[in-house]
Amino acid sequence: MNIYRSLDKAQAKLQNINLCVSIGNFDGVHSGHKYILRNFLNFAQKNQSRPLLVTFSPHPKAYIKKTKSYKILSDQQNFEAISSEGISDILVLKFDENLKTQNGADFIRGLSLKLAIKGFFLGHDFSLGSNKEFGIDEFQAEFKDDFIISIGEVYGDKSQRPSSTAIRDLLSNGNIKEVNYLLERPYSIRGKVVKGNAIGRTLGFPTANLKYSENIICPKSGVYFGRVIIDKSSYRAGVNIGVRPSVTDDIEKTIETHIIGFSGDLYGKVIDLELLEYIRDEKNFDNKDSLIKAIESDIEVIKKKPFELKFALIGRDIKHSKSPGVYYSLLKGKAISYKLLDYKSEADIPSLSELLDKYDRISVTAPYKNYCYKKSESEFMSLESVNTLKKVNGKVCSTNTDYLALKDLIKKYKIKNYSQVVLLGDGAMAKIMTLLLDEENIKFSQFSRKLKNLSDLKSSLEKTDKDTRGIIINCLSRDFKFNYSLHSDFCFWDLNYSMPEHVQHFHTMGVKYIDGIELLRLQAKYALSFWNLKTI
Repeated sequence: MNIYRSLDKAQAKLQNINLCVSIGNFDGVHSGHKYILRNFLNFAQKNQSRPLLVTFSPHPKAYIKKTKSYKILSDQQNFEAISSEGISDILVLKFDENLKTQNGADFIRGLSLKLAIKGFFLGHDFSLGSNKEFGIDEFQAEFKDDFIISIGEVYGDKSQRPSSTAIRDLLSNGNIKEVNYLLERPYSIRGKVVKGNAIGRTLGFPTANLKYSENIICPKSGVYFGRVIIDKSSYRAGVNIGVRPSVTDDIEKTIETHIIGFSGDLYGKVIDLELLEYIRDEKNFDNKDSLIKAIESDIEVIKKKPFELKFALIGRDIKHSKSPGVYYSLLKGKAISYKLLDYKSEADIPSLSELLDKYDRISVTAPYKNYCYKKSESEFMSLESVNTLKKVNGKVCSTNTDYLALKDLIKKYKIKNYSQVVLLGDGAMAKIMTLLLDEENIKFSQFSRKLKNLSDLKSSLEKTDKDTRGIIINCLSRDFKFNYSLHSDFCFWDLNYSMPEHVQHFHTMGVKYIDGIELLRLQAKYALSFWNLKTI
C-alpha cells in the first residue's frame, strides 16, 4: 500500500506509469464503496493501467461547513480497507482554501499535468466543487476526447443503499448489527491501550482502556459484545462505552474492554476492537455490589453469544469476490470471519483436512472445483466438481450447491419457455448446466473454446430470426466479454456477477440482463444448510 501525501510525491513515484483514477472519500468503506472500488479495479485492468484513488483530508464537507469531522474509521484503517479491495496507490490531498475555490476542470487538468492518466472512473453521483457544480455531464463534455471515462453503476435498491451518513447514525443509536451488515465486516475501533484508574481491576474485571482518535465517531454509550484479536488469537470481550456514572464523575466518554480469557500486558499496544452486538444501555448503580452483579450478568450473556464462525474461499484471482458480503447478509447479527485463500496453482493448496481444521466452512470456486472433488467425498459424484467443503468425523466431505441453485433458477427463469437456448462455455458450471438442461429436456446449442466454435457465435446469432425469443447462458470465465448485438427479444443470463461491461452493453441494447448475484446468494443459502447453519 502506497500513500502519497501530495501530488508531487505521487508524481515522483508514478511518473510514466499509465494510471486510471477515481476520486472520492470512501469513509468507512461500506458495501456500496466496495462495489465501486471493484468496478474501478476492473476498469483499470481492462485498460492495462494502474488504479490510483484520489481522496481528501480533511473531509471537504467538514472543511466547508467548519464542523468537526467524525469519521467511521481512522485514516489508516480506511486506507487498509481500500487496499484490501486491490487498490494499492492512494493520493491524499490536503483540502484547503485553494482546493475549495478551484474549478473542477482545473483540478482535473492539474492532476493530468503531473500524472500519466489514461482514464477516469466516476461514481454515479460524482461531483467536484463547493457547490457540486462540476458533475458527470460537465466532466464528459470537458474531457471526452482526453480520457477514457467510465460511469459506475448505482449499487442496490434505493431503500437499502448504504451510506456513510446512515452508518454514523446507526452507530450513534447503537445498532451495531445493522452497521456490520452495511460494512460487510465487524465495525472496528483502533486505539492504544493506556493506563486508566484501575477501577475495573478493583471490581474483579480488569479492562484495557482504549485511547482513540477524537475525530472518530464514538458509538452510543452502553455495554457491547466485542472481539479482540491479539497475536492472531481471537478473544471474546465485554466492552463498556460511556462515562461510567457508577464509579466516576467523568464527562468524557471512555472505551473499556474486559478481554475474556486473556491475562497478558497490553499497555502501549495498538489493538483493533470489533463491536458485534449491543447488549444494554449504560446504567447508574446504587452500590458496588449491584454493579459487580450487573457486570457478571453481562459477561455470562457474552459467553453464550455465537462467536466467530470461520469461513474461507479457495480460488484464484478472487479479490473481486462478493462472498463475504453475501454471508454477512444471510447471517446478519452473527460474528463471522471470511478469508479469501488465493492460490496460483493446485500445488499451492495445503491439505484440505488441515484447512478445515482452521476454517470450519470452506467454499471453492474456479479453477479448483475438480481438484477439491478428487480430494473429498462428494454428494454428487457424477458432477466431478464441488464448491462446498466441511469435515465430518475426520473426513473431508463436499457438495455442489451450484447444481442445487441452478436447478432452482432454471425453473424460476422459465428457461423452458425460450425457443432458442445458447450455452457458452465447457467448464465445471457448463457441465452442470448441460446436465440440468438435459434433465428438463431443453434443447440448446453450445459454444466454447474447447469445442473450437466460439468464433462462430456471432454469425450464428446474426442468423437468428428477429421474432425468436432466446436466452444466452454465459458459463465462461470473467475474462470473456460479450460484445455482439442482440435483438430485444433475447435475454442474457450471466453466471458471473458484477460485470460492468456487460451491464452497460445490454442496457444500451435494451436486452434483459440477469446478473449472477442471485445465483451466488442461492448457492450460499444451500451451503449454509450443508453446514447446518440457519439464515436470517
